[in-house]
Amino acid sequence: MFVRHWSITGVQCVFLFLILGSLGVLYTACGAKSCKTALDCPAGEVCLLNSDGKTRFCKTKPDGGFGAEPSGEPTTGDSKADGDSSEKTGSESGNNGGNDGGSESVAEGGSVEDKPELPPGPQTGELVINEVLADPPVGAAGDSNKDGTRESSGDEFVEIVNTTKSGLNISGVVIDVGGKTYAFPAGTVLPAETAAVVFGGGMASDTEVNQGKPHSKFGGALVFTKLPASLLNGGATITLKSADGVVLSTFTYGTGDCKGDDQSLTLSPDLTGSCKAHKTTNAQASPFSPGTRTDGGKFSDPPAEVPPTEASGEAAIDAGEAVTEQPPAELPPEPPAGQTPASGDLVINELHSDPDSAKGDANKDGAVSTSSDEFIEIVNGSTKTLNMTGVEVYINTTSKVKVFTFGALSLGPNDVVVLFAGGSPPGDVGNGKPNTIFGCVGKKVFVYKYQKSKALANGGGTVSLQNPGDATAIAQFVYGTGSCKGDQNQSVTLSPDLTGTCKLHSDADTNKSLFSPGRKADGTCF
Repeated sequence: MFVRHWSITGVQCVFLFLILGSLGVLYTACGAKSCKTALDCPAGEVCLLNSDGKTRFCKTKPDGGFGAEPSGEPTTGDSKADGDSSEKTGSESGNNGGNDGGSESVAEGGSVEDKPELPPGPQTGELVINEVLADPPVGAAGDSNKDGTRESSGDEFVEIVNTTKSGLNISGVVIDVGGKTYAFPAGTVLPAETAAVVFGGGMASDTEVNQGKPHSKFGGALVFTKLPASLLNGGATITLKSADGVVLSTFTYGTGDCKGDDQSLTLSPDLTGSCKAHKTTNAQASPFSPGTRTDGGKFSDPPAEVPPTEASGEAAIDAGEAVTEQPPAELPPEPPAGQTPASGDLVINELHSDPDSAKGDANKDGAVSTSSDEFIEIVNGSTKTLNMTGVEVYINTTSKVKVFTFGALSLGPNDVVVLFAGGSPPGDVGNGKPNTIFGCVGKKVFVYKYQKSKALANGGGTVSLQNPGDATAIAQFVYGTGSCKGDQNQSVTLSPDLTGTCKLHSDADTNKSLFSPGRKADGTCF
C-alpha cells in the first residue's frame, strides 16, 4: 500500500513513521514542504518527485555516493557502524527527481521489491553547457569525434559538465536546439565533475558510444549521438532542461567574443567564465576539446594551488600550526620585445600553391597533400627586432580571407616564419618556439598552421600582411604571371632571396629543388 498527503496529527505521524518506515513506503506527510525546484526549498534540501509522479516535496540532499542496494530497514537517525555511510530507508530510495528504476514497489505477500538506486536528478546550475562546436574546421583537423571522417554536421557537438561532487541522474534531460530536442537515455548517470558530449553523428563503429560509460578517447566523458538539429554557424541559443521542463543551463553564441570560424566556442575559464573562441583560450591554439578542459585536462583535476596570503599565514602561526613557506606567485610573461612592423620590414619570400603529387611533402609529415603542403614563408628582412603580436595574414584570390593572426612573438633580424596550410609538421609548431627541423644552427624558424582554411589558387593571387586595425598592407606577394606562375608543381620565390623578382623555385636554385620552407632557395640559412 502507499500513503499520500494525509491530514494527520503529530502523534499519528510518529505512529505512521514507525509502521510505514519499516516497510519502505513513501510518504510525504508530517510537514514536508511542497516545491517546484530546489529554489523553493530551504538551504541543504532538494526538490524530489513524489510517488504519485506529479507533486514534489523538499528533502535534505543525501551525502555520499549512489548505487548501493537499499537495506529496507527504517532510518532511526543513527549512523552505520564501522565508518560506513548512513543507510537509506525505502522511502528515500524511491525519490530521486523522477529517476527511472529508482523507486520501490510492494510485491505480492507484502515484501518490498528493490531496484537499483540512482542518484538524484540535476538542479538548476549543477549542469553547465561548457563548449559548443557549430563550425568544424575543414579537412582532417575538423574530425572532432575521432571517427576518421570529417563531417560538417556529424562533428558538431555540445559538451555538458556535471559541476558537482556527486553523480547525477540525467535520464530524460533534454538538449533543445531551436525547438528540436534530444533526451539522454533512461538510466544515464553522469559521474561527478565529468562531461557528457553529444555529437551530431558519425561514430557508427565506435563501441563506447551511447553506452553511458566513460570513453577512453575523450577524457572519460560519456559520449552520445546524435544532436537533434544542425547547429547554426552564425549563432543560436542551446537550452538544457530537466525531464520535467525546468531550465538547467543555456548557451548563447554568435556575438562579441563568442564567435569564430573553424573552432568551438567555450566558457573560459571552463565552467565559470565567459564565452570565447577556443583558439584564444590555450597556448596550443587547438580548435576544440570535447570531454576535457580547454587545455586537455580532466574536469576532475584539482585547481592550481594558491599560496596563502600574509594574513592567513599569520593566523596559522597564531593557531600553533606549522607553516611551509610558499614560493612566490609566478609573474605574468613579459610582453614580446621589439617594434611594430612597418612597411618594408617583413618580406613574403616564398609561396607554395601547387605541391607536386609525388614529391610535394613540404611540411615533412610523411604524406603528400596538394592542400596541406601549401605554405607561406615570411622573413624579417630588417635589422630590427619586430613584435609580431596581432599581425594578420591574408590570402586574396576570388575573395580576401584572413588565414592567420600572430600571437605573442618576437622576430629577430633574418628570423623566419613558415605558415603551412595543414598537416602535421614535425618539431615545435604553433607554440612560439623555434622549430629545429626547418631551421638552421643559430637561426630561428617558427612554424605555424593556418587558423582558417583557404587555398592558394594555382592560377594566381595576392598574399598580404597587415597590422591590427590598419587596412594598409605592410608586405605583399603577387603571383600567377610570367616567371611567377603558381601552377608548376613547385613553389615560387624571390630570387635573389628577399630582394629579387619572383621565379619558379627550380629556376632560382641550381640544384633544381621544388621548395625550401624556412631557408633560402639554395637551402642555406638566411
